[in-house]
Amino acid sequence: MIKRTTAVLAIAVGAMASTAGSAAANGQAAVHCGDVLTHSVKLAADLTNCPSDGLVIGADHVTVDLNGHTLAGSRSEDTYTVGIIDRDAHSNTTVKNGRITRFGDAIGLIGPEGQTGRDSTVRHITGTGNSFQGYPGGIYIAYMSHVRVTRSTIDGGGLLLFGVTHGLADHNVIHDGEGIWLLGDELTRVTRNTVRDIVNVPRPGIDNVGIHLLEGTSNTTVDHNTIARTEAEGIVIEGGINFDTGEFQIPTGNRIIANTITAVPSGILLLTADDNQVTNNTVTGAGTFGDAGPFGARIFPGEATANDVRGNTVSRGRGPGIQVGDVVPDPDPAARPTDDNLLARNTAIGNAAAGILVYAVARGTTLTRNTANRNGEDGIHVLSPFTTITRNTADHNAAYGIEAVPGVTDGGRNHATGNGNPDQCTGVTCH
Repeated sequence: MIKRTTAVLAIAVGAMASTAGSAAANGQAAVHCGDVLTHSVKLAADLTNCPSDGLVIGADHVTVDLNGHTLAGSRSEDTYTVGIIDRDAHSNTTVKNGRITRFGDAIGLIGPEGQTGRDSTVRHITGTGNSFQGYPGGIYIAYMSHVRVTRSTIDGGGLLLFGVTHGLADHNVIHDGEGIWLLGDELTRVTRNTVRDIVNVPRPGIDNVGIHLLEGTSNTTVDHNTIARTEAEGIVIEGGINFDTGEFQIPTGNRIIANTITAVPSGILLLTADDNQVTNNTVTGAGTFGDAGPFGARIFPGEATANDVRGNTVSRGRGPGIQVGDVVPDPDPAARPTDDNLLARNTAIGNAAAGILVYAVARGTTLTRNTANRNGEDGIHVLSPFTTITRNTADHNAAYGIEAVPGVTDGGRNHATGNGNPDQCTGVTCH
């Protein structure tokens, strides 16, 4: 995905395809492939077989109403083309009501370096059959502010928001492509989208994640989305190297709230991500679809600090329900810490491994008021002595209710009954 992003930015920002002229009339005027639009237009018929970009936004306050029609390219594998493209950061652009197909991307709204367009909207668009050199295409927005993508469908592609501030993606359906990607975004919201069957990306280097927050994406909310059948994780928050500065950036202040995730390899991953909230999400049947890879947990903070994991339900997965840290056979001195994470009021039920698992690499983890019942191993298994365990319930698990190494802080009022090991708990006192 990162390779595709770099290539598309270079092409989109660096050059503009030749155009057939300028469309300046309002209403249902004649519109031709490649027209530069300086006023709003409304299509009166399909516009097909465009050899280069379909339509080019050439001014502020332009609305492109496809009026239920199809805008189609010629599917060139030699030249990157876009159905509707703005390379000059215009503001108050609207694209709506139609189908876009056979381009590299359906829509590209791109702010050149040092410029930021704002107040643009994409709604009721179906992007299908768009690709370039094997990479799925969809809706691509970079360096824009106050932009909204709503009630659109992307079939076989993805939604990419790159360097967006105050963005909103809501009520979209994205399937059989790349999912939703946020790179370096700020104060953006992704809400009430359906992301499913993210399995058929044909090129290496693209992870089939449902919703992916990368690099310094911060203070962003991902809430009330439905994610199902992704080849990789459901939701990932992950640090990365900024293309412009070369610096490694850590995502912070993001909120992952009330998402429903079903049949994915892993549910929610926080990798090199600090001070984020993961609350009231439901993860069911993780590990039953796709490639779990090295992260088999349903919710997993790793090399991640001061994250709040609270009120989530994880059930019927093939690995542990919630896992903090990982096995480190040969500790890497350059690895970031997994410190001071809070797990509170989560429910882990019916998972094949432990309900909650804390590895020795983790420091300062707090487990409080969690419920871990009917799991295939321990209800709660703690391998780090730098852990506080308070007021948790762990019943009817295959092994211990709570199994903790010596040295943990027993905060008291933990409860365990009906577990496979008659001692019920070790390392803490259970009632």
